Amino acid sequence: MSAAPKWKLFEKTAVLGGLVASAVALGACYFTQDEHIQLFPFVVAFGLIFAWALVAIGVRLVFARDIGEIPLLSSRVVLIWFGVLMALYSATTFLFFCLLIALPAGPPWSGVAGHALILALMLSVTTSLFGKAAINSALVFERFRRRG
Repeated sequence: MSAAPKWKLFEKTAVLGGLVASAVALGACYFTQDEHIQLFPFVVAFGLIFAWALVAIGVRLVFARDIGEIPLLSSRVVLIWFGVLMALYSATTFLFFCLLIALPAGPPWSGVAGHALILALMLSVTTSLFGKAAINSALVFERFRRRG
């Protein structure tokens, strides 16, 4: 199997994953329209992930500058993480157009679409930060393992 059919399959999977993520976000926001959610645990978790990502990037820049010979970047886990990111990016695009369509309809549909878009954006940013922090941490551990 050549590289072109694999890439087409990857694109198709990312778009289908984006549609599924969009449907789940719209459903979750529809069924929790009038609920009040405590944001403090989410803010703390996001802050910890953000701090981990910053520390991991800093440590990687200090201890593992040249990462060309480390095979981690082509691993299956990294490809799955990248696929999830692409699915979330296509979901946010789809939800943005859903919001544009729902704005003339007014409440509750514009609110549901807006909340779903914000949810998908927050999930995308969190997934991106978490993946980058994990990759940078793994690169540093791999560098230390090779030295030892």
